[in-house]
Amino acid sequence: MCDGQIDPILQEPLRLRVCGLLRGAVEVEFRALIDTLNVPAGPLLTAVKALVDAQYVGASGAALDQVSDGRKAVWLRLTPVGRTGFDHQVEALRRTARSAF
Repeated sequence: MCDGQIDPILQEPLRLRVCGLLRGAVEVEFRALIDTLNVPAGPLLTAVKALVDAQYVGASGAALDQVSDGRKAVWLRLTPVGRTGFDHQVEALRRTARSAF
């Protein structure tokens, strides 16, 4: 989102955290996200699916529906759309914070 507005996709805090973690990496395995973000698999999977549907995150390896058993690896990466969306979201949040003071 380029117009300085808050991105509705990234307004949900867990989605923003996922993108923030992926922003500094080439790829991250789903189980590593669980450990790093210290969140249960269910809510994380819901957030990741929303990001994949919005084309902010790409996935490779097993299907997302197969990660719950812990035996299948799913690798996640921020797409160019996601990278741009995340960067614009951070800037919009910075502007909002600056204008509050």
